[in-house]
Amino acid sequence: MKRKKVDRQSLRTRQMLADSLMNLLFEKSYASITIQEILDRANVGRSTFYSHFYDKEDLLVSSLGHVFEVLNQQLISGIDEKSILPSLGLFQHVEQHYKLYKAFVRGNCVDLLLEKAKDFLYIMVEERFSSLDLDPHIPEIPISVLMTYVVNTLITLLKWWLDHEMPYSAKRMDDIFQRLVSPQLPPSYFG
Repeated sequence: MKRKKVDRQSLRTRQMLADSLMNLLFEKSYASITIQEILDRANVGRSTFYSHFYDKEDLLVSSLGHVFEVLNQQLISGIDEKSILPSLGLFQHVEQHYKLYKAFVRGNCVDLLLEKAKDFLYIMVEERFSSLDLDPHIPEIPISVLMTYVVNTLITLLKWWLDHEMPYSAKRMDDIFQRLVSPQLPPSYFG
């Protein structure tokens, strides 16, 4: 991503471009969206676009970064002391923003979204494990392996849930997630 300008006009322009891309994702696949369509929808010139982003993927990644910043603030405020990952909050967020996530699925860019989500969640789990001040030599399974397992399990469940048009509630999905990962996590990981 190009270096961000912080003046109001630049922020507005970046937001208009991001909104244009998101709106187009509701209508068609990511691959079929052209930069010209984004520019026309945002009423922005080509040189302005390229002064903010390298290409369409850079715009998408930047937009995802903003989504994850908002999500992070929501999740941090609702994290339980005993929770390794605020999975219920994540399922609820996806449930509340179902149309947006379906647009990513329909737009064939859900894999990029889930890859970025995996990176985001791994950092969150890593911070949580660090805050628990655990001895990394005690568990039979190394902490880094457990963290990878927990994050990948959650991502797999999110993808399945979206692919199957959310047949269960966020609460039920969180219960399933907890049942899948709890046997793998020793009681000492829960404080």
